Amino acid sequence: MKCVYCQQEFAVNLTLREIFSLSRLLPKDLCQRCRELFTLNHHAKKCLGCDKMFETGYCEDCREWQRTIPGVVLNHKSLFCYDEALHDWFQQYKFKGNIGLASSFNRELSAYFRKKRQSLIVPIPVSDERLKSRGFNQVEELLKAAMISYVPLLKKKGEIESPQSNKTRRERLKAQQSFYVPVEHLSLINQRHVLIVDDVYTTGRTVLHAKACLAQGNPQSIQTFSLAR
Repeated sequence: MKCVYCQQEFAVNLTLREIFSLSRLLPKDLCQRCRELFTLNHHAKKCLGCDKMFETGYCEDCREWQRTIPGVVLNHKSLFCYDEALHDWFQQYKFKGNIGLASSFNRELSAYFRKKRQSLIVPIPVSDERLKSRGFNQVEELLKAAMISYVPLLKKKGEIESPQSNKTRRERLKAQQSFYVPVEHLSLINQRHVLIVDDVYTTGRTVLHAKACLAQGNPQSIQTFSLAR
């Protein structure tokens, strides 16, 4: 097998379960050397709201959201720490358009979403302009590569804006609502467990905007998740 990141050949040892479930195998993967570049977000002490490394309770960012939006419920989950290695990976995948890297974390994503089979998976969308320039929605491609079913209920508003990565922290925090859900799709959310999926959690503004939109459909619960934090 060839590593999707470094392109080097490596051997794969299949378990008996995998051998008898060949149709469910995820055929593209990272080699062990590349896999060890990335750090799973398994810190013993993390913020209860945004999942970043934090001593106890809620970090200042989450407390600020609680002051700004009374009654907001923050319980974000993530798989990896957004460090230098993952920054470099995102540069290749998201900004240089290497769509083949979408399968890099199939193993981890598949394991996580296996526990969310009853949830309605809703990816964060990109604008039409961004889709045209990049050629793909980076969140949807991660889900597709890991064979995770999703429903693209959220839509991005039409106004042209600079990428989140080009904004300062203050600009991100003050950003206006940028999503909407078509009225005819709200019934799909009614009394469902909804899981919003993003690629990177930075300030929380994106997932909070998404939660506010989807809450209009009267879901039973809304959770948020990102590949990295």
